[in-house]
Amino acid sequence: MTSDNDQSDFFVGYLNQVPSRLRRFAIVAGLFWIAALAVLSFVLVTPTLDPGHGQYLDLADGTTFTGVVEARPYPVLRIPATAQKPAHRMMLAGEGKQGLQDWANRMEGQSVTLSGAVLKRGDLDMLLVADPPLANPDARTSTAATMPIPRGRWRLEGEICDGKCYAGAMNPGTGLAHKACANLCLEGGLPPVFVTRLPVSGSTFFLMADAEGGPLARSILDHTGQPIELEGVIEIWDDMPVLNVSAGSLKPVP
Repeated sequence: MTSDNDQSDFFVGYLNQVPSRLRRFAIVAGLFWIAALAVLSFVLVTPTLDPGHGQYLDLADGTTFTGVVEARPYPVLRIPATAQKPAHRMMLAGEGKQGLQDWANRMEGQSVTLSGAVLKRGDLDMLLVADPPLANPDARTSTAATMPIPRGRWRLEGEICDGKCYAGAMNPGTGLAHKACANLCLEGGLPPVFVTRLPVSGSTFFLMADAEGGPLARSILDHTGQPIELEGVIEIWDDMPVLNVSAGSLKPVP
């Protein structure tokens, strides 16, 4: 036998009405799945790297930068400290996917005044120089060597990127989809940077060098655009963090 209550809970499509108990169940189940999908979306998105706010700065007003060229591990312009500002280091690159290593090797330790477009992402910035000049003997800047501040040996997880795209030439400039572009940039001599998911010694990016402070081997191209683990010594040169990578320590993160 079927009770009247059981019959009232039975759904019949042509009656154009849903039994009250079935309606309540459908509403609760629907709200549950909406909430579950929202939580799942948040969990999946949270580990994703922020694409960042890299940008080109407008220097159409003729802004120039005067400093000393340093060639190792990659070309950098060291702008000396003033009464108002501490010393600052900017990575240097040419137009397109070309580095300035040959020019920097010739100009090592010399004073220059440079202009060009500036890429900036947080504390990371890069000056794109169209026509690198010769030495500037009239520039009043110190060529005194600076000593790095050691921050010890670390084992880190993160991603190898090229400094130009990561600083703002491309957005996001990270990830597997950017691997081919990053490899072309690094092949052209642009500086590699190691980007960590969380700050390490106050920084989330590090200019990369080998264990002796020189440029990295070409095998670095095998590890761009993917999560990796490596070990190295962190040094702070003025305001630029540098990671001296131990040979053979790079390996993919499962």
